[in-house]
Amino acid sequence: MQQQSTRQTIGRAIRTFCLLGLVVLGGALAWYSVQAQFVTSRPTSASSAPAATASLRAQAAVPTANATSPPAPTIAPSPTALAAAPRPAQLAEAPNVRVSAGRFTGHSEVTLARNPRNSQNMVGASKMFTDNASYQFRIGTYVTQDGGQTWTDNGHLPGLEQFEVTSDPVVAFDNAGTAYVEVLAATRGSRSASSLYLYKSVDGGTTWGQPLLVSDDARGFNDKQWLAVDLSGGPHDGNLYTAWVQIVDDTYRILFARSTDAGATWSEPRVLAADERVARQGPVVTVGSGGEVYVVWSNLSGSYFESSVSVDGGFSFTPPRHGLAFRNVDPLNGNLRRSFVLPALAADPRRPQTLYLVWDDGRLGDADVLFSRSTDGGATWQAPVVINGDTTNDQFQPWVAADANGEVFVQWFDRRDDPADLLVHTYAGRSTDGGVTWSELRVTNVASDPTVGLPLAGDAGFYGDYQALVSDDTEVQLFWNETRDGQQEVYSASIEDEHWGLPYAVREAGPARHNRSPAPEAIENE
Repeated sequence: MQQQSTRQTIGRAIRTFCLLGLVVLGGALAWYSVQAQFVTSRPTSASSAPAATASLRAQAAVPTANATSPPAPTIAPSPTALAAAPRPAQLAEAPNVRVSAGRFTGHSEVTLARNPRNSQNMVGASKMFTDNASYQFRIGTYVTQDGGQTWTDNGHLPGLEQFEVTSDPVVAFDNAGTAYVEVLAATRGSRSASSLYLYKSVDGGTTWGQPLLVSDDARGFNDKQWLAVDLSGGPHDGNLYTAWVQIVDDTYRILFARSTDAGATWSEPRVLAADERVARQGPVVTVGSGGEVYVVWSNLSGSYFESSVSVDGGFSFTPPRHGLAFRNVDPLNGNLRRSFVLPALAADPRRPQTLYLVWDDGRLGDADVLFSRSTDGGATWQAPVVINGDTTNDQFQPWVAADANGEVFVQWFDRRDDPADLLVHTYAGRSTDGGVTWSELRVTNVASDPTVGLPLAGDAGFYGDYQALVSDDTEVQLFWNETRDGQQEVYSASIEDEHWGLPYAVREAGPARHNRSPAPEAIENE
């Protein structure tokens, strides 16, 4: 929820930057060498990670790093990147299928998961407005049983009527075929009245049970949760993991909890990071092929990512690692607000300890989609590269997925086809070599105006915080919100492997000077 008290407690410098928006990076890029680099958060070797994590098993609390004075990263050379100009992106040979039925407005924050027991069954969800006049929104769910050719709009999830709003949906499946949706429920005017709940479906998303409480910790306002399920087949298979932000005055704490009984009960929240007057947002959770639990979030006060890792099923975690720097992009052209830099993370199911991180970044003067890879469980990260072929207009709000074939897919909103840098298409990229080269496709056949629909306030637009895609061995399913119908609705498309264009080499992103990002609000309220 957007709260007046939150804005008052963040430092004046951060609030000032929020009003100024994106500061364009100057001539400092001229001296940058295009040689790729690795950025590491510690001088020890990657092989020491399990031992370091094991030493934390008996600790009740996790020590935190001083985020306002991060350790200086160590630089080491990486393989030389190829240099080749990208070709113009071709239009995907994939129908754009409308998912939502138009009963409600303002769909955004879409999420999608595929059933491991039935690849034709997918479940999606979105936030949607049920009452524009009073700014009320709920969570809607959608289900397909034919691989995305047709969708059923189930309307909004039942229960939680005692809360004014439900928001921030995240969908996941376990290996038994049970579907889950985690939501944030909140009441306006009281920062303490926010809780996390979990819905379950045992029939592939057609019907849902009553909500189960995940956390109602009243020490602060709980916000922006993420959910992941262990599908590794290891000793922790079936565990549910969630991480979120808890706002306590001017401190933004990253919390984590786990369930070992399919969501019936949850562990007490544990603190992964908490420093006074440090703003953090957007934790994402993913599970590696060996059952490792990875959590990455944005440090908006310092403009860099932080991460923490568990190798024992979420029982203990490493201290926060200082990661890659980013450059803020908010607000985007057209007064598109709330475009905070939030990470999207995927674990490679075929390559152990290999992670893929994407985000939108303004270091080159416009918003671009940046990509980085780690091959040692997040201890080091390859220097970021720009994966979108366009060099002038905005690309923003990316999401990432990886499949068992070793392919990596990224989806984002793209403005390259509009000289005014306003109208949006959905684009997607694919890499078959771990991110060295990429192919692009334009997915949508009609452009959308992101300022259409319910605004934040005045003429400020809001297009959500994230979108979704899932992949399997033969195709990737994309899931996004758009406005071709005059209001924000949910659409999907399925792209098969043979429909991708020729690959091209990526560009080095160069360094990002640490900029002070805008003060994060309780962002489920927008």
